[in-house]
Amino acid sequence: MKYGEDTLFWYYVYLASTGKGRIIINTPVYFYRKHENSAMGKTDAASYSIHTCDLIKMGKTYQQVLKENPAMTSEKADNTRKRIQLSILGALTILPKSDLDYSKTMSKLRQDGLYPLPIMWWHIIDTVGWKNRIIEAIKLGFSWELFYKIYYTIRKAE
Repeated sequence: MKYGEDTLFWYYVYLASTGKGRIIINTPVYFYRKHENSAMGKTDAASYSIHTCDLIKMGKTYQQVLKENPAMTSEKADNTRKRIQLSILGALTILPKSDLDYSKTMSKLRQDGLYPLPIMWWHIIDTVGWKNRIIEAIKLGFSWELFYKIYYTIRKAE
């Protein structure tokens, strides 16, 4: 994966953790280097296609972890379900910037059980500030295919 490999790494660290508390480490252990040739610095359709596919792979990975660990704690299962939703929401958000075929991508997401997204009420509740809550409420539309199709068509035309 070109995008999100670090997110998956830290997710597996989280899964392996046994405590409920958080640990603060005052020593930097990870640095992002962003430059025009980095994965995050590219803004062409091919790069967005790779990014979209990697976000979908992340969603599938989380989905697989959930299936393979039915005894997972409810906190970790909820966290994993949220990660599935956010990965797919991210993929849908940047799909119009990619050169991927809309119908094939949506069909594959449906086939894999990753779309339609369940309504993410938790995302609004966890959001701070009324403006951000309104934005998150609008994003709930990504759960509905008609809304997303309109969004995709508008973004593709830009």
